[in-house]
Amino acid sequence: MPSMSFLILHGWQGSGPGHWQTWLAGRLRDRGERVSYPELPEPDTPRLERWREALELELSAEERGELAGLFPA
Repeated sequence: MPSMSFLILHGWQGSGPGHWQTWLAGRLRDRGERVSYPELPEPDTPRLERWREALELELSAEERGELAGLFPA
């Protein structure tokens, strides 16, 4: 069965190593799934346009079969 692709986006102030999103990304990767977990710019002072640009980069990378922004597992 082909692996599935997941995009996990953090919210305000990001997600650190102990965050549930980081845990989830690791579990999905352990199962062989493709996971993109980008660090969005300036997580403490988010700006919609910058976050939108980062999301568009991730989605276009996925369309090409790549995963651009990967958090460390």
